[in-house]
Amino acid sequence: MKRLLAVLVAVCALPLFSAAQEPAPATPPAETSQTPENPPPPENQGFLAFVVLGSSATGLGTVASATGDFGFNFTPHIIGEGGLPIIFTRNPFSQVTTKDWRYVTLMADPYVDVRYHTEKFGLRVTSILTGTIPVSNSVRIWSTGRVEGDWFNHLERDFGKVQGFLNFGAASGTINRAIFPRPYSMDRPYHTLGAIGDIEGGAQHTFFKRYTIGGSVYGLLPVGSQKVFSRLVAPDFPLGSDGNHNRVFDAEGGFETKGPSKIARDNGYSGWVEVGRLSKYATLQFSYTQSVHYHLGTATAMLKVDLSSLFRSPPPESSSSP
Repeated sequence: MKRLLAVLVAVCALPLFSAAQEPAPATPPAETSQTPENPPPPENQGFLAFVVLGSSATGLGTVASATGDFGFNFTPHIIGEGGLPIIFTRNPFSQVTTKDWRYVTLMADPYVDVRYHTEKFGLRVTSILTGTIPVSNSVRIWSTGRVEGDWFNHLERDFGKVQGFLNFGAASGTINRAIFPRPYSMDRPYHTLGAIGDIEGGAQHTFFKRYTIGGSVYGLLPVGSQKVFSRLVAPDFPLGSDGNHNRVFDAEGGFETKGPSKIARDNGYSGWVEVGRLSKYATLQFSYTQSVHYHLGTATAMLKVDLSSLFRSPPPESSSSP
């Protein structure tokens, strides 16, 4: 019996002894990391899109707009975009005697632009070159019927908790700009054609990481002969008001007015309150602009919704524990 137990123990221990004698398998070499052939674009590159909804109310009427913009971040500094504005107006010059207001909805000129951004020495600089594409004449859409160009520049810098900025540019007319829209130019009741410069300086302060309050002064400086196209006096029904205070865009028959530079001149000041992160992708702004030249006050509300996330893949989840 003792011999049998000894044999069984020897048989059971044989595999363990054999394994101890065999050399341990070599550790496989670590795989070399390789960059994928088509790496995903960084966060600051890829497709982008947004929608801007705005409405400006004056004692003369209301002008509203909806602009859709779609583009691509080619590099961290250069963006190319295109967009289409739709203009809505409400004015008291109705051709129907039983109605007090007339509503008009027309498309404005599509646009393309190239945007450049850089930061140096604490100064943030954005320069935008925009061109419009007329697709019809001014009777069927809100257009001058000509190709127009706009060069806009934005400089900003932090001074403690206050952000100061300076905007300036030159254009062939006051085109619709959805990139960096300004309170004094958002949904204005007219459109000009002719060489014109613009300048604005101001400051703003953000508190609670969400709310921004700001103010600025501005000026539109036309050069040479100008044309002013009204958004309140319709081309098919040229009934208007008396056009007081240089407001040719409000005068009877003033859908299109030709004249010297003073008919397109303007200057004034603006103030605004902005609510950021209204949702994850939306910003809401309320502003008031007082035109000194036209003696006209304008209250504006603007909502911007960023849709870029619809065209970008979500970042990969990290494998590390939180």
